[in-house]
Amino acid sequence: FKYAWYESAVAYRNKGDPRKALSILSVIDTQHLLLKYQVILVSAQCYEVTMNFDKAKKLYQQAYELALDFHQPAKQATVLISQAIMYRKLKQYDLAEEALKTALSLIDSETHPYLFGTLSNTYAKLAREQHNYQSAIKHSLLAIAAFQKAGNNKHANNAKTTLSSILLIRNEFKSAKRWINESLFYAQEVNYLRGISDNKTKLAMIYQKTGRFDLAIKTWNAVIDLTDQLELPGNKAQANLWLIKLYLHKNKIDLATIHLKTIEQIYTEEPRKSIKNLWLHAKVLVAIKSGEIDGLVSLLVDLEESDIPLNLLLRGDIAYAQNKYQLAENYYLQYYQHYAASGKFDVLVTVLNRLSQLYITTNSNKLIANIAKTTVFNPPIYPYYVFKARLSYMQDKQVEAKSLIQEAKIKSKDLWQISDELIYKKIQETKEIQS
Repeated sequence: FKYAWYESAVAYRNKGDPRKALSILSVIDTQHLLLKYQVILVSAQCYEVTMNFDKAKKLYQQAYELALDFHQPAKQATVLISQAIMYRKLKQYDLAEEALKTALSLIDSETHPYLFGTLSNTYAKLAREQHNYQSAIKHSLLAIAAFQKAGNNKHANNAKTTLSSILLIRNEFKSAKRWINESLFYAQEVNYLRGISDNKTKLAMIYQKTGRFDLAIKTWNAVIDLTDQLELPGNKAQANLWLIKLYLHKNKIDLATIHLKTIEQIYTEEPRKSIKNLWLHAKVLVAIKSGEIDGLVSLLVDLEESDIPLNLLLRGDIAYAQNKYQLAENYYLQYYQHYAASGKFDVLVTVLNRLSQLYITTNSNKLIANIAKTTVFNPPIYPYYVFKARLSYMQDKQVEAKSLIQEAKIKSKDLWQISDELIYKKIQETKEIQS
């Protein structure tokens, strides 16, 4: 009878109702040590979810002491992993890692594959939060393999989602796409709409960053439909912002403006700070492309407190559009310094590309150093190869410039612009004259 109550409490916890679970667990009075251990452990997890960390810590310790009495490594590891998850939430990373290392000495993927998968996935998230992405990738792969060995497809695909997110940060598009597609297939198979939405979002990002605009537009529109079904206004606004960037790159300001108005409408209906930031971001991008630069800096006042790095990047963009190159460089360098030690290749390449564009106009020596710095962060071919070609051209390395610009044109797809074509023709003509 008491086990039935316990299982009922676990069911409520799994449904996302920890308070109901706790109300049941609190009335289970037992001297049966195994049941007592299970009740205390689940209670600790529920208190953790409700942010009562002091209570959770005490109960985890009680559960661990009972697990020691059982002399069963798996039960000890279960508590240690739960503690590590809590410490990660609290950003007490040393304590989290200590708990995981102890758990790792108790179990392995052969004897306890599911538990080892949970341990490895927690390790991956811990490493990701500390910007140790190589370790995060390694542990994500271990988690996927362990969950697959345990026959747990749901958790295997959650681990694939974690891995793909890390690979996107590192600009590893090909590897990321593989895991995204596997996770998307599973989400569609079980009709998990949130998983479908999250994975399609990642796919759309890859399509857009690699110049496959038709696929990007189609996928972003699918994401927008899903966010409507799931009632996720923030995600919907984010998808519209990506479409704005795409249409501005295609010089289709009218279409970008339609999506800007959509974000404004979302903000009107859901006046959240995060959505307002997306709206302000979009307004600045559209205004710069439209040449309506006066007064733009005043739009960023509200943004400054909540997202200082983005504020710096946008101030740099405004200064660049005003031909205030020194001011733009200062803002871009501040943005770079903010992320310099983060290991986030995606954001670092974003600002380094802006600096390369600026240095083409202002300082060829700085351009040389900036391109060398960009190389370290696994940059997508566009616009990196265009900048490298222009540098080679400036250095009178015409054969190298021609090779680079040809490869950039072939692989850039829809990212290629009229200005790139002009550079391409200029380099080609120079080569023909020299021949």
